[in-house]
Amino acid sequence: MITKLAGLMGLMLSVLASISHGATEGSGNPEKVGFIPGPVIRLNSTELMEIDEENRTYLSPIKVLTLHFKPDGSELILVGVSKPTNSVDPQVFVQRFNSSALSLTQKSINSLGHDNIFQGAILDVSTSSGGGFIAYTIGGLIFSYKASPVRYTYLYDKATEETSLFATTFILEDAWLAYGHAGLLSLINPENKNDVLPLPGEFPEAVNTLGSQGAWLASGDRSGEIRVHNLTNLSDISYVEMKAHNDEVLSLSFSPDGERLLSGGRDNLARLWLREAEGHFTLIQNMTFDADVDVVLYHPGGEHYVVAEGPRVHLYEAANQTRLDTLTMANNMSEVYSLAFHPNGTWLAVGNDQNDIEFYSLGRLPEISLTEQATATMGDDRLTSPSPSLTFLTVPASSFMEASATMRPEFTFTEQSTLQPTLTVTMVVVSSSAAIDDNQPTSPSPAVTSPSPSLTFLTVPASSFMEASATMMPPVITTDEDQETGSNLGAILGVVLPSGVIIATLTTAVIVIYLKLIKPKRVVEKA
Repeated sequence: MITKLAGLMGLMLSVLASISHGATEGSGNPEKVGFIPGPVIRLNSTELMEIDEENRTYLSPIKVLTLHFKPDGSELILVGVSKPTNSVDPQVFVQRFNSSALSLTQKSINSLGHDNIFQGAILDVSTSSGGGFIAYTIGGLIFSYKASPVRYTYLYDKATEETSLFATTFILEDAWLAYGHAGLLSLINPENKNDVLPLPGEFPEAVNTLGSQGAWLASGDRSGEIRVHNLTNLSDISYVEMKAHNDEVLSLSFSPDGERLLSGGRDNLARLWLREAEGHFTLIQNMTFDADVDVVLYHPGGEHYVVAEGPRVHLYEAANQTRLDTLTMANNMSEVYSLAFHPNGTWLAVGNDQNDIEFYSLGRLPEISLTEQATATMGDDRLTSPSPSLTFLTVPASSFMEASATMRPEFTFTEQSTLQPTLTVTMVVVSSSAAIDDNQPTSPSPAVTSPSPSLTFLTVPASSFMEASATMMPPVITTDEDQETGSNLGAILGVVLPSGVIIATLTTAVIVIYLKLIKPKRVVEKA
C-alpha cells in the first residue's frame, strides 16, 4: 500500500516539474551525465520597472542576450533587452544573481543588483571573463562599462568609421576587447579608447561573431568564412582562414586547451574542428539540426560541449562526439540565445528570448576545483579587490554524515597579476582542407588517453557539509529485499523533481520504520 501511494506521489511531482522546466530526452538520472532541471528565473517587466531608478518602461518579452558566471562562481551576470514598440524604446540592462550555492531543491535565485546601461537597440554585447567589464556596440560606437563594487559605471564611447559592429569579445586576460567592423578586426583597450590595434586579414563580408581562448581569437563572417588569429606576439600576428559554413557564422567556442573549435551557423550546421600541428584546422565532426545553430559552447572541463538550436540544447561528449542528452525549454516556442557553464562545471544556465533563464545540473559530471581555475583564468587585475576563491575538499561520499558541525568553508585570496600567454606555436596562413559540402569528417577524433575521474569520491565545497543532512539519508541495514525496496523508491522520487528530495527522504524513512518495526512485529504475531 505504501509503495503504491509513493508511486502516485512521484507521478504527481513529475507533472509539476514539467510545468516549470523544459523537458529532457534523458532519464534525468543523477548517476549519469545529462540535464537535470534545477532553479528557474522568470524575468518580469513589472518587477524591472519597480527596481529601475529612473522608472523606465520595460515591455515583455525580455530577451536574454548574454549569461556569464564570475570565475569564482559567486554571481551570474545577465545582460537582457526588453521588447521595443513604435512608441517605447528597448531597455538594455544588467542584472546580477547569487549563484554561489545552486542546488536542485532551490526554488529561487536572489538578485544582487540591476543597472540600466542603454535605452535603444544595440548590435552586440560582451562580458569580460572576470566580470569586470561590459562592452556593447551601437551603430558605429563602442561603449565600455566597468564594474564597481555595486554596479557597472560608464567609461567611454569610441566612434569608428564603420557602422556594422556586429561582434565583440574580450581576450588576453581581458586586457583587450576584440571587435569586428565591416570585414575587419581590431583590438581596443577597454579602459583607454585611444589604444587601438588593427589586425590583419580582411573578410569578404561583415564580421558576425567572435570567440576567444587564451591567445587564440576566432572570427566568423556573414559569408561562412572563419579566421583564427594567434595573438601570442602582438607585433607579429598570424592567422589561418577556412570556408566553414554555407551561410553566416553565428557562434564560435574553443575548447579550454585551444586545440578544438566549435562553430555554429545559419545553415543549421554545427561543426567541430581540430587544430593540426601545422596550424590549419581539420573538420572532425559535422552535426545537422532543424534550426539555426545560435550558440555553441565548450564545457570548462574540455570533455563535453553543448549546441543550441531553436528551443533545444544538445549535450555531447567530446572524446567520441556522442550526443548524451537533449533539453527543450518549457516555452518550446522560444529560441535559446545564451548559454553559460558554472565554473565548477556542474551547472548550465540557459537563456531564451521569452523571459526565461533555466538552470540544469549535469548529473554525475565531476566538479572542477574553483581555486585552481580562478588562479589560472581570473586575470582581471584592474578590479579594485579580487574575488575570494573557494577551497574545495575531495572526500568520500560516506563522510558527509560524519562531518563536524563546526566546519566552515575556507577562503583564499589569489594575488592578481597580469598573465602572459604561453602559447608559442608558429602559424602560417593556410586554408582548411575540409570541403564545405563534405558531411563526413576528414580525420577521426584523437583518442583521449586520460582516465575518467573516480566516481567513488565527490568534490564538494566544505560549506556543503552543512547542507548534507537536508538532502541525504545515512545507510540503513535491513534485509537485501527491504533495503532495495526503500532505497530505490527514495531515489526515484528524488530524481523526479528537485523539490521531491525532501519528500523522498521522508518516504524512505517511513518505509524503513515500517520494515524495521511494524513488519517484524506482524511476523512474530503470526508465528
